[in-house]
Amino acid sequence: VEYCENDTASALTASGTNLLWYTVASGGTGSSTAPTPSTASVGSTSYYVSQTNGNGCEGPRSEIEVTINALPTAPGVTSPVVYCQNDTPSALTATGTNLLWYTVASGGTDSSTAPTPSTTAVGNTSYYVSQTNGNGCEGPRSEIIVTINPLPIISTTSAPTCSPDLTTYSISVSVSTGTLTSTEGTVVNTSGNDWTISGVTSGNNIVLTVTNGTTSCENTLNVTAPDCSCPPVDEPVADNGDQEYCAGQSIPTISVLVNSGETVDWYSSASGGIALSIGSLSYQPASLGSGSTTFYAESRNITTACRSSIRRAVSITQNALPAAPTVSDVEYCENDTASALTASGTNLLWYTVASGGTGSSTAPTPSTASVGGTSYYVSQTNANGCEGLRSEIRITINALPTVVANASATSIYAGESVILTGSGASSYTWDNGAIDGGSVSPLVTTTYTVTGSDSNSCDNSDSVTINVSATSDLSLTKIVNDAIPNVGSNVTFTLAVTNDGPIDSPAGIIVKDLLPSGYIFVSDDSSVSNGVYQVSSGNWTLPALMSGSSVSLDIVAIVNEPSSDINQYINVAEITNAINYDPDSTPSNDDGDQSEDDESSVTVNPQVIDLELVTTISEETANPGERITIFVEVFNNGSFDATNIGIENYIPIGFAINSIDNGGVQSGNIIIWNGLTISAGSSIVLSFDALVNLPTNTSNEYFNSAQVVQVAQYDLDSSPNNDDGDQSEDDEDNVSLDLIPADLSLSKALVGGSVASPNTGDTLTFEIILENNGPGLATNVSIVDVVPVGYTLNNVNNGGVITGNSIEWQIATVPVGSQTFSYEVTVNAPSNVLDEYKNTVQITSTDQFDPDSSPNNDDGDQSEDDETFFTIASPTVDLEVNKTIDKDQTYSGDVVVFTITVLNNSAYDATNIGIEDMLPDGYTPINHTESLGTYDENMGMWDIPLLQIGETAVLQVTVGVTEIDDYTNVAELVYVDQLDLNVGNDRDEVTPTVTQEECLTVFNEFSPNNDGANDIFFIECIENYPNNTLQIFNRWGAKVFEAKNYDNTWTGTSKKGLRLGAEEKLPSGTYYYLLNLGDGTEKTRTGWLYIIR
Repeated sequence: VEYCENDTASALTASGTNLLWYTVASGGTGSSTAPTPSTASVGSTSYYVSQTNGNGCEGPRSEIEVTINALPTAPGVTSPVVYCQNDTPSALTATGTNLLWYTVASGGTDSSTAPTPSTTAVGNTSYYVSQTNGNGCEGPRSEIIVTINPLPIISTTSAPTCSPDLTTYSISVSVSTGTLTSTEGTVVNTSGNDWTISGVTSGNNIVLTVTNGTTSCENTLNVTAPDCSCPPVDEPVADNGDQEYCAGQSIPTISVLVNSGETVDWYSSASGGIALSIGSLSYQPASLGSGSTTFYAESRNITTACRSSIRRAVSITQNALPAAPTVSDVEYCENDTASALTASGTNLLWYTVASGGTGSSTAPTPSTASVGGTSYYVSQTNANGCEGLRSEIRITINALPTVVANASATSIYAGESVILTGSGASSYTWDNGAIDGGSVSPLVTTTYTVTGSDSNSCDNSDSVTINVSATSDLSLTKIVNDAIPNVGSNVTFTLAVTNDGPIDSPAGIIVKDLLPSGYIFVSDDSSVSNGVYQVSSGNWTLPALMSGSSVSLDIVAIVNEPSSDINQYINVAEITNAINYDPDSTPSNDDGDQSEDDESSVTVNPQVIDLELVTTISEETANPGERITIFVEVFNNGSFDATNIGIENYIPIGFAINSIDNGGVQSGNIIIWNGLTISAGSSIVLSFDALVNLPTNTSNEYFNSAQVVQVAQYDLDSSPNNDDGDQSEDDEDNVSLDLIPADLSLSKALVGGSVASPNTGDTLTFEIILENNGPGLATNVSIVDVVPVGYTLNNVNNGGVITGNSIEWQIATVPVGSQTFSYEVTVNAPSNVLDEYKNTVQITSTDQFDPDSSPNNDDGDQSEDDETFFTIASPTVDLEVNKTIDKDQTYSGDVVVFTITVLNNSAYDATNIGIEDMLPDGYTPINHTESLGTYDENMGMWDIPLLQIGETAVLQVTVGVTEIDDYTNVAELVYVDQLDLNVGNDRDEVTPTVTQEECLTVFNEFSPNNDGANDIFFIECIENYPNNTLQIFNRWGAKVFEAKNYDNTWTGTSKKGLRLGAEEKLPSGTYYYLLNLGDGTEKTRTGWLYIIR
C-alpha cells in the first residue's frame, strides 16, 4: 500500500476469515482490528495478517508493506504580478512539474491550465499553484498576488481654443493624478491636477499622455485641432463711389466701408502688388494723369490679419477741359422780340461778366428796350462736367422808324375801293394783299396794317381799319365715330362749321362744345388752320372762314363709367359768337332742341357687362400626396358680350400643379387664362389638377384664390385686378382644402431599473414615448431633445442625431399608436446652474395639423402635449471637516501633529473632494500621512477621489513650530462634485498656545559655512545640563548625529547617510532633534532644525 505524506490513510484490508493483525512477522499479539497506517513520516512500514479456520487453527502470516512517499516542495513563483488597468495580461507562470492551479488557498477545483488574470477591475486578486511528483503526490500551494493598478484619468476642462492671431491653439485638461505630456505645445501645470497645453500649431492634432509616477500607468487623450483658418472677410463696401475731377482741380479722396474690427489696405492692382496705403478707409493719390485710374481696396481684420478674397475697385478720372464755344455778334431793332442767345457747344453756361460771376444754363434773351450795345459771355461744359473758356457775344439795338398807315376812306360799303399809303420809312409792306399806293375793296370790315423798313432793316407798323357792313350764313354739324363704345375706350367727336356767304367771316367765330360728365377730354386737332379749342370752357375759336368754305375740329375723349347723370353721354355744340350777321340763326340761343342750323348734338350708348367668378374644389379634405381638382367658373350676367377676358388663379404653396385645362399657362405661383370671350348670359368653366404638398405650417398654405384681371368691357359692379385679399367682389373668389389631422403627444421617463436618486457619475437611460392619437397618419415628424449641462451624453438609440447638446430623431411615418426612443447619459457634478438637470423634449415639425398643439413653440413651460420634461434632484452630500492638534500648548522649535478628518454624513458617495489646509507661516512642514487621497504640502491641498457613505478620511501633518506669530491652522472644504448644503461643518481650525522659555531656547536654523556667524547648532543654557543627550535625524528617520553632554559644537556633519564630499557635510534641508536633558525633570524634547549651506 502507498500513501503520500500526510494523506488520510484507511484501515488495511485482506481476504480471509477470522483475520488477526500483527506488526511483526512472528510472535507478538494479534488484533482482530485492522490497523490504520500513519502517513506523518516518509518511509516504509510492514504489517502482517493471518486467518483462523473453524477448527481454531491459525495459518501463516501475509506481509503488507506500507510506503509513505514524500511531498514535492511548493512551486517557485514571482509575486506580486502588477498590471495597469485594461492591460493585455499573460497567463501566470511558476517553476515546477505537473502544476495545478487554484483560486483558493486550500480546497477548491484544480486546473492544469495556468489562469490569465483579468485587468478590467482595479485591486488585488490571489491565485495559488502546486506541483505533483512522480509518485502522484501534490505539494503545498504557492500564492501569486495579481495587482491591477488604476489608470490615471484625463478629461477636458476647456475645449481647444484658437489664439487671437489664429496661428496656434490651446486646451485645458484635468487629470486624476500624475504628470502630463503632449506631442506638441507647451505643457504647464496650472494648479494641482489642472494642466494647460498652449502654443500648438493650428491644424495639428495632438495626443496628451498622463503618467502615474508611482505605478507608471498611462492614459491618453486624442485632441482634434479646432478650425483656426481665417474666417471669410467681406469685400469692402463702396462709400462715396468712383470719383471724377476736371484738370486743374484738387484730386478727390476715395473711400470705402468695412465691418467693425477691420481696416483697409489700398493697391494699384486687383490682386498681388505692394500696398499704396495701409490701415485707412480712404485714399487720396498725390498726382494723376489724364483719364481714369483704378485703385483697389482690400479688407483686413486688425486682430487676425485675415483679408478679403476680393478687392473693391474704385476709380478716379481726370477729365479734360472743353474749348470755348463758337459765337456770333447779334443786332436787333428797338423793341424787337429778341431770341435767346445761341452758341455752338454742349452744356452751355451764360454770364454777364467776362470772368467770375454765376453761370446759368439758360441762355439769356437780350432786352431791346434801349438803343445801344451790351456784351454777354458763354462757356461750355463737357460730358464730364468740366467747364472751358468763355466767348463774348456783342448785342447791338438799333432805333425803329416812325411809320403811319394812311387810307383814302375808313368807312365803305362792300365793293367800294380805298387807296392805302404808308409814310415815315424807306419801304412799305401791307397785309391783306394790299400794295402801298394801291386800292383795296374789302367785303367785310377789314383792318390793314403797313410795315415800314429803314436802312437798318428795322421795321415799325401802323394800322387803319376800313369799316364794311358784311353778312355770313353759318351752319354747324356734329358726329361721333363709335356710337356703342366700351367704357374706357376713346371716341372722336367731329364738329364742322360751313360759311354759306355771301361774305367771308373773319376769325373769331366761337363754337361751344363742353364735354358732359360721361367723357374725359384726351386731345383735339386744333391748329392755326382750324382754330383753337379751349378744354376748360369748351370754346372753339375759328379762324377766318371764307364764303363757301368749311372748317372742322376732332375732339378725342375717353368714355367714363356710367353714373346717375342721365345726360352724361349727350354731347351738345352750338355757335355762341358770329362776326358777321347770320340771316337764319342767332348765336348762343340753344334751348335744348337744337332746332337751328348753328347748333347740333350726338349721343353714345357704352357697352356694359357683369362678370361673376366662382371657385370650387373636388375634395374638401385630403392627405398630402393626393390629387385634387379646382374649378374656376366665370358667368357673364351683362347685356353685352365680354371679350379679351384675363383670369388669374393664385396657387398656394400647399399645391403642386399637375395639369392645367382650357389653355391656361403657369407663371410662378399664378395660372393665367387670357383672351377669353363669354357671350351675354353664358359662362365658361376653367380647371386644373394639383397634388397636395406636405404642410409647412405656413398661413393659408392650402388657400386658393382667383380673380378677373382684365376685360375689354365695363363691369358694372366690380373692378378687374383689384383683389386686396378678401375676395369681396363678385369677380374674385377663393376655396380652401383642410388636411386630415394627426394628434401627437410626448411623454418622458427613466427606463425601468434606473437609479431613483442618481449620483454624480451614475449612468441613466431616458425613454421618450411618441404617441399618435390620430385620426390620421403623421409624416416627417421631428423630435428634438435638449440635454442640459447636468449630463454628459454617452450614446443615442433609434437613429437619433447629435448636434451640440441636442438630439434629433426624424421619423418618416408615424401611424396611429406609439413609438419609443432612448439615449444614455452620465450625471455630471452639480454646478448650481438653474435647471441643470431639467431635460426637455418637443416635437419640432410634422406634416399634419395637430388640433391641440403647435410644433417647435416650446417657450420653456412645456405647456402643450407635444413637449415635456424630466428632472432629477441634484446630488447632495454633507461632509463634516474636523481638525485637532496633539498639543494644545507648544513652543518655538517644537514638533506638533495636526489631524484632519473628513466624514461623509450623507446618503451619497462624495467624489473629487478638495480640502484646503495651507500651513501658516508659524509652521514648517516635516511629513504627512493620509488614509485616502493625496496631500500636496506645497499647494496645501488634500484631494480625495472618493469618500463612501459613512466613511471617514484622515490626514496627519507633522510640522515644526517657528518663531513667526502665525499659528491658526485652518482646514476647509473647497470643492466636491456634489452640492454640500450644510456649509456650517465644512471648516475647522485650531490655534495652539506657543510659549518661549527664557533658557534652553533652541536656535533651529544655522549656516555652517565658516563665516564666523551662526556656524553651529546652538542651544541656550545647554551647559547647565552636563548629562544631556542630543540625537539628530533626517526627514526619513535616519540618525545622522548623536552626542552626550552636547556643548554647542556641532557644525552639521555626519558619518552616516547622505553627505556632501569628503568633509562629511550634511546637505541643506530640514532635520529633527531629540534632546534629553538627563536631569530627570522632564520628558525628551523634540523639534526641527534647518541647515542652510
